[in-house]
Amino acid sequence: MQPDPLGISQGNNLYAYVENEPLNSTDPMGLFKVRARWPGSLVSKALHETIVFDAFKIFNSQNGNVFSNYMIDLFIAGNIRTDLIFDSGHQFNSANHFDNPNDTRWNNNSGGPTWIASTIASIQGKRNAYSGSNIVVGCTLQRRPLIDIRNLIESFGSNTHTIGDFYAHSNWVDSASKGGVYSIERTAYNYGVFRESGKVPVGLQQSTIFDFDNPAIYAKWYSKLYTGNAEGCSTFKCVIDATVNIVAPTLNGPLYPRNEARYYHNVVSGKDSKGRDDKTTHAYWAKDEPGKQGYTIARDLAVKHVVEEIKKLWAKSSNNSRLRAIYGLDKTSMKNNNIIHISTDVCTLCPALGSWRNNTSR
Repeated sequence: MQPDPLGISQGNNLYAYVENEPLNSTDPMGLFKVRARWPGSLVSKALHETIVFDAFKIFNSQNGNVFSNYMIDLFIAGNIRTDLIFDSGHQFNSANHFDNPNDTRWNNNSGGPTWIASTIASIQGKRNAYSGSNIVVGCTLQRRPLIDIRNLIESFGSNTHTIGDFYAHSNWVDSASKGGVYSIERTAYNYGVFRESGKVPVGLQQSTIFDFDNPAIYAKWYSKLYTGNAEGCSTFKCVIDATVNIVAPTLNGPLYPRNEARYYHNVVSGKDSKGRDDKTTHAYWAKDEPGKQGYTIARDLAVKHVVEEIKKLWAKSSNNSRLRAIYGLDKTSMKNNNIIHISTDVCTLCPALGSWRNNTSR
C-alpha cells in the first residue's frame, strides 16, 4: 500500500502490487493479475459493446424496436463477461473466442484445425437457449410465474462475443501477402530459446460474412482458416507448462517440446524476442483496435454477422409470445414481472450497464 521509498528513479511503477506492474495490471478479485482497464478505456475501447449495440440498432430499426435498451444492455453484459470472468465457461474456454488453444507449431502435420469445428459446434449448441422453451422455473408465493432468462442472456452474449472474435483475430479479411513463411525465436525462462520456422496460412481476402451454418462454405474454407496460437503467459514473462517434456538443446540447435506438447511463449503484439513478426500467434492476426490493418472491414463484418445472429434469436422465439414480450421490458418491468435476469457471477471489471452508451460507435 506504500510506494517504493526510492521513488521514480526505480521506474514508473512505484508499488509492488500485481508483480510491480500496477500501471498495466490490476487484481480485481484478489486472485491474480489481469491487464488493467482504466475508467476511460471502457468507453474508448468498447469494441465488443459497440459491435453488438450497432447490430441491435440495425435490427430494431427494421423491426419496430422490439428489443428494449435495457434488454440490449443485458445481452452486451453477457458478451463482455466472456472475457472478464476467469473460469472454464468464459475466458478459459477457447471455443468462446475462436482461438486456437494449442500453443504448438503450425506446421506440425497434425491435420485440419479441429478446434474451429468445436467452436462452431459450441455456437450452434448455445442457440438451443434462444427459443426460451424452458425459461419458466417456478412460481412466487403469490402464484405468479418466476422466470429465469440468465442462460439465454449468457448464451447469446457468448455467441456474439465469439462472432466478433472471429473477424478480429482470424485471417478471414487479411491480405494474401500476410502470413506464409516465418522464422522466429521465443525465450522461455529456465529453458533458453525456442527457434522455429515454417509456414502458416495466408490471409483469405474475404469481404462477406462467414456462414457457420452453410456446409459448403464451411467445407471450402475449413483447412484455410487460421487465428494463430493463443499466447498464454499471464505476465508475458514466459514459463513452460509443467506437463511439457523438454528435449535437451544442442549448442546451436532448436529446443522444442517433445511430441508437440503444449507450451507457453513470450509474445507481445505478435513479435518474437528479436522484434520479428511471429505469424503463428493470435496477436499477429489481431484486428481489434482502430489503426490496425483490416480493423474497419473486420468490424463491419462483425456487425453484419451479429445482425444475422439477432435474426436467429428473434426467429427462435416465434412461438413464445411471453419471451418476445420480455425482450421489450425495461428494468422496472422485469422486476415487477419476477424475471431473473442479472447474473450472480462476480465480475468486478464488467462495466455498469449502459455506461458506454454515450460513446459514439466506430
